[in-house]
Amino acid sequence: MRVIRLDSISERIFWTIRAWLWGYPVPVDLEKWNLTDSDDMDVYGKEVRTIQHAWKFLEPFFASRGYTLYQNQEPDIFTLLPSPNPLPSKAHLEPSYPFARRMYKEDKEAQFGFTSLRVWPARDNAGRDVVIKLVSGDTPSSELRILQHLNTKETRSDPRNHSIHVLQYISFDGLVFVVMPRWDPAFTHDFGTVAELVHLTKCFLEVFDLLHEHRIAHCDFLEQNTGINVIADTRARRLKGMRDLSTQYYLRFWVFVDLSP
Repeated sequence: MRVIRLDSISERIFWTIRAWLWGYPVPVDLEKWNLTDSDDMDVYGKEVRTIQHAWKFLEPFFASRGYTLYQNQEPDIFTLLPSPNPLPSKAHLEPSYPFARRMYKEDKEAQFGFTSLRVWPARDNAGRDVVIKLVSGDTPSSELRILQHLNTKETRSDPRNHSIHVLQYISFDGLVFVVMPRWDPAFTHDFGTVAELVHLTKCFLEVFDLLHEHRIAHCDFLEQNTGINVIADTRARRLKGMRDLSTQYYLRFWVFVDLSP
């Protein structure tokens, strides 16, 4: 029987027994958390269900850390919706930075598309929306090391540091997950003025300047890897009034290359 590696003895016993009962569905090899062929729908669907089963196995583990995972509704395995909040009296408080401004009214408007096997949305005990991402195994990955570096007190104090905030690092049996605020993609909504577009451009030029100064290459500057501190109705596009010159932007969901010698 595989003994699950956790600091708490009681948790180690509980999760070792749970792993035995479930057949331990959590891949310890990071490569198994990647899609092998997204064009083959049979393979794609099988791999998605396999990894979603792993996330379901881990659901009570994250709940014990204060995070309630979003749920999907069969037969739609790709749309995830917030679960009922354990503290409904706090669910509609306006989150403060670095959490996104909540611009939706009902939970059904906050659906999240399951497109990356390594990412799952959740809601914390204060009702704030976050995402949890697997970033490393036993050997610290470049992504983990760079996230740690960008979130040190010194680097975070740099005004050019428009990189994603790490709220918490969570380890499970050699796997390392990071918890980050959930933000919408930066380019989804309308720009009301040229100044708003210039502001966004300035933010991204600044963060790339910071990354290159620290010898880090992002290598994947796509819309889905950007963020604006808003969560709006995900079924609506090109919403107006989402931006002003105080709007925050960041780079997220990294594909990093460490350029250090």
